[in-house]
Amino acid sequence: MAHTVNPHTVNYSMVRGLPWERHIYVKNRRTRRVVKVTEPDAFVRISDSHKKQIVTEVLSDNGIKLYMDPGDTIDMADGSYDYDVWAYVGTTDKVYMPVARG
Repeated sequence: MAHTVNPHTVNYSMVRGLPWERHIYVKNRRTRRVVKVTEPDAFVRISDSHKKQIVTEVLSDNGIKLYMDPGDTIDMADGSYDYDVWAYVGTTDKVYMPVARG
């Protein structure tokens, strides 16, 4: 069965020295139901040659929690950054794929 999930594009801003947290829900394109995700990874591009990993967690309702504590944002300027979130999608035939970006 092919997965019909498109990466969701949302732009977020962060403020230097403050915690940053977002919840992302991956939905099936056809049914609009939240799909099961496992082992998410997220990265934010802080320069042309460097990406920083964002702490991720799968929530009990199958959402993905993205989190950076104040120490992670202290060296970043205020504003929007490019980011990517990848996860295994599905239950039996899991596929590692992009699920969000911004």
